[in-house]
Amino acid sequence: MTPAQIQLARRRLWLGIADVGFWVLAPCAGLWWLVMRRADAPSPQLLFVVGVGVIAGQAVFDFIAARR
Repeated sequence: MTPAQIQLARRRLWLGIADVGFWVLAPCAGLWWLVMRRADAPSPQLLFVVGVGVIAGQAVFDFIAARR
């Protein structure tokens, strides 16, 4: 592999590690929020907002990966 390919592979590895870390911390934060709120069930509007947030969060990593 050329030095440029090694550098690209290293960047993509760190991006993947950050992506996995994001997806580990995001559900933990969501569960913590639900426990602290002591809610029985989230409203449909909240579920929609969370769904849009999940898609937007993953899109950031996808766009960064596409540019590399």
